Amino acid sequence: MAASMVVPFFLPKLDKSLITATRFKFFHGLFLSFFAADLMLLGWLGGRAPSAITMTLNQAATAYYFLHFVAIIPLLGKFENDTVEQYRIQMAK
Repeated sequence: MAASMVVPFFLPKLDKSLITATRFKFFHGLFLSFFAADLMLLGWLGGRAPSAITMTLNQAATAYYFLHFVAIIPLLGKFENDTVEQYRIQMAK
């Protein structure tokens, strides 16, 4: 439980994107929507009685929660940086 509260504090270190405004990050908004839906699902599942289905869904949603911070955010930053570099190369021609 402590890890779920500590991981978001490392977000500034994990996001290495050159683009600072989130309105110019299409995929960031898409994955932010997935993350918001995941948080709502985790909240809803937390209020349900434990069963085999809710436990499986809860584990999958928790795995996505950590995957979002540990893998998706850094990969999005790398992808966006590559896109910015390609745009700069094209504009320099």
